[in-house]
Amino acid sequence: MVKTTSLSKFDGKIEAHILGFDMGNIGEIAFPHLELGKKKIVILDDKILAEIKDGKVNFDILIATPVTMPKLLPFAKILGPKGLMPNPKNGTLTDKPEEAVKRLSVAKTMIKSEKKAPVIHQVVGTVSQKTEEIIANINELIKVVKPIKIKKLVLCATMGPGIKCEVLK
Repeated sequence: MVKTTSLSKFDGKIEAHILGFDMGNIGEIAFPHLELGKKKIVILDDKILAEIKDGKVNFDILIATPVTMPKLLPFAKILGPKGLMPNPKNGTLTDKPEEAVKRLSVAKTMIKSEKKAPVIHQVVGTVSQKTEEIIANINELIKVVKPIKIKKLVLCATMGPGIKCEVLK
């Protein structure tokens, strides 16, 4: 119904608005069918090191191993302020870089409520996406938020009316 009521001429987003009981960070979610934008993830090697030395930083996430980390230390002033310096806390400094690439390439999102109200606004798909994929994303969102903590769920397109949904507990 949300797809048919969309008024936009462009491929709009489908949003879920949840009124719940909890405020703050609700949890982390990896939607099964949601493209949030591709990130360029690279593993540190001599070629990437040469590009950084030349001042070219054309990646979003840099993964390094403890063995290659000393080679990267002279470029800490370049990478640090941009938030690109690998560290174990965010999983970019690891002994298994291939596993880190797979883990970081999954579209994970932190679900947060508004600061002063227990309301969550979350994009769950696009109007052109298959209905089954959107439903799978919504079910994953409900599972993370927990059905007993949801007072009201409303779905809408970017330019379209809100459609109330019943959440079975």
